[in-house]
Amino acid sequence: ARNSGVKISKGKYLLFLDSDNKLRPNFISTTLPLMKSDAKNGVVYGEAEFFGDNKERKPFKSGPLDKYALLIDNYIDACSLVRRSAWEEVGGFDEDPNIIGYEDWEFWIHLSTTAWEFKYIPEIIFDYRLRKDSVITNSALVENYKRVTDYIYHKHIAVIMERFGQLYHESLFYKRDMDNPLRSFLKFSKRKYLSRQDK
Repeated sequence: ARNSGVKISKGKYLLFLDSDNKLRPNFISTTLPLMKSDAKNGVVYGEAEFFGDNKERKPFKSGPLDKYALLIDNYIDACSLVRRSAWEEVGGFDEDPNIIGYEDWEFWIHLSTTAWEFKYIPEIIFDYRLRKDSVITNSALVENYKRVTDYIYHKHIAVIMERFGQLYHESLFYKRDMDNPLRSFLKFSKRKYLSRQDK
């Protein structure tokens, strides 16, 4: 439905709002100027206020883009401002039935492999309803969630391997520092004090 709506729309920017969520009055005035301020911004998103009858489901906490954490779990809601050209570059939302309820998660992972930037606003800009009978509640059941992750991880295996490799090499760097604390201290001191004097 989202893809169909976008295809018949003409706007430069897209805003996806689920039927049971609500925009705050500050949504457009907060996100649109930030989107317009830099042509590299592909997504602008913020925080949600949670309400509803599903006390068992834990609300998510959004935050700045972390391309590693994004592979573990989705923390960016579909209720975000998206540049149309960014949406077009990745072909919109994946319509495979295996990821019903998690199309936005796959979309963010896909978009994070491009040059488009994600801009986070640390403000509440929409209200998110937690419902016991929602699509996402059913999709989050163990057997359904495994099907979702199997599909997404298989589709983006190259991204996962690349980011794992980056983390692995970083861990080796930190391990060398931990194994040689004196070397780390001298390197830190040189950078902090001697480099400053050189200037």
